[in-house]
Amino acid sequence: YEQGYALFARSWRGGDTIELDFHMEPKWIESHPAILENAGRLALMYGPTVYAAEEREYSKAPQLAQLLDIETLEQVGKANDGSPLYRVPVIRESLDFTEEPYAELETIKREEATLTLKPYRLWANDGPSFMQVWLRHS
Repeated sequence: YEQGYALFARSWRGGDTIELDFHMEPKWIESHPAILENAGRLALMYGPTVYAAEEREYSKAPQLAQLLDIETLEQVGKANDGSPLYRVPVIRESLDFTEEPYAELETIKREEATLTLKPYRLWANDGPSFMQVWLRHS
């Protein structure tokens, strides 16, 4: 290892291979507190890949979701590019609301649901939709 590079000193022959295993686990990250738009929110990363929730996978705008239990992150398959897909439990708000822009506390209906997260780079591959990287967290 020299100046950030792995060095392999040997005599190479045709057919020689090197297999590298960059063990990666998904991890939740938080942004700098000065980025006020992300205050109280988390994002999921897997190696260099940033994940996002998409309306198509959720059936509602993912901005209506709040992470319920970040420890219950489950891999649920693979995207069309081979990247893992993850599911996490959330509380989602209903769009059923009064005609007025504001209402008494506890007017908004909330229910438990799950949210599927996929690589951000795959957003809108199947057409336009709402997307959210930074998810609300209590």
